[in-house]
Amino acid sequence: MTEQDLLDKKMIGRRMARYRLDAKLSQKELAKILGVSWRVYQTCEVGQRYVSASILLGFHNIFHVSIEWLLTGDGSRQSAPWVKENITHVAKQIYRELSASPTGLTVEKFNLVLDAAAEQLLSEGHIEQSEIAKYVALAATA
Repeated sequence: MTEQDLLDKKMIGRRMARYRLDAKLSQKELAKILGVSWRVYQTCEVGQRYVSASILLGFHNIFHVSIEWLLTGDGSRQSAPWVKENITHVAKQIYRELSASPTGLTVEKFNLVLDAAAEQLLSEGHIEQSEIAKYVALAATA
């Protein structure tokens, strides 16, 4: 495999799109969650630019996807298959609740809530809707 193959912008974008579509998020929704403009995200996903480190880390944190796999297609996609489905559902719920909150959605608030929810999800294997709402309420006052 050549260096060009390893960093094929279009293939990286296709792998990103697969996760976004599986999560049933629009490009604009995911761009907002990642803290980048829609245009920046969109040009990465269609392979017109290389993906920044912050977007790669955001994908890793949100979807628990391997950065190696995103960049090269090699290795394991993620460490725990059940995590993606659950954390994606939780992330979408957090996004919707924070977006509707009077204090609004910020990347910091989203990450704060997602980290707390993910910690509980990983330690207990599930999270209740009422607990997500509790985390959102705490972040809204932060």
